[in-house]
Amino acid sequence: MGSVGWFCLLGVLMPACASGPYMKYEEYYTTMGTERYLGGGCVLAGEEGLNGSSSSGAAGGANQDMQPYSIAYEGRSVGITVSVKDGTGHLLAQRDYSNDFLDTGKSDDIVVPLEDDVLRLHIFGAQDCNDIKVPEGD
Repeated sequence: MGSVGWFCLLGVLMPACASGPYMKYEEYYTTMGTERYLGGGCVLAGEEGLNGSSSSGAAGGANQDMQPYSIAYEGRSVGITVSVKDGTGHLLAQRDYSNDFLDTGKSDDIVVPLEDDVLRLHIFGAQDCNDIKVPEGD
């Protein structure tokens, strides 16, 4: 399941976490026509080598009703690369978000079909890591 604000929460110890831009993301999964919010987070843009990932639907995991996938976030000096892979490691989608794009607060959706289901990542720029949406029931 997606994690909530994990990059920024870890980054609180780093002075760089105090200034953006940041890439915020919200992870949604649609199965049988119903979309549900899984979680979200925040990644500091422009931090070379800042990496992270999340995954869902792994065999034996809590989300056995979901197709397995993973999302990786890789910091670069000029922005962030987001990659989505299926359970076998096959690249399904990859996007680069520049610091300039994120600094404007613009948004983008990465939509990835996963057999009969759909993963949607809502990506947007922000100046802080406040107000990360929390999944219902958490």
